[in-house]
Amino acid sequence: MKEDKPKGRLVPFQDWNEITELIVDKIVVAFSMMNIEQLVELLDEEIEYEYLGKWRFLALIKKQFEQFQKDGDTYLFQEGSQCVGCSFGTFGFILKEINLTENGRLFLK
Repeated sequence: MKEDKPKGRLVPFQDWNEITELIVDKIVVAFSMMNIEQLVELLDEEIEYEYLGKWRFLALIKKQFEQFQKDGDTYLFQEGSQCVGCSFGTFGFILKEINLTENGRLFLK
């Protein structure tokens, strides 16, 4: 594992463009599919994620994905939202577990 050296850089709004949007879309899909390998390729080492460097963040995410999969989840539902925490008002996504019951009904946690 590479050493964690977070720099804390964010993508300023004025630098947001179509390429950034495509990458963000790919990241959201990778999270929804719980594809850690794709996230390794897509996440930038120069950006902090939840106040962590890329590799420490991915280690935590991998553990969570493994727990979801152990619980029988195969996909995380995505829903657009706005941050109510440290990046108040910033657009983002909420990812929810999808569980199918014995009768095939869909429940979001």
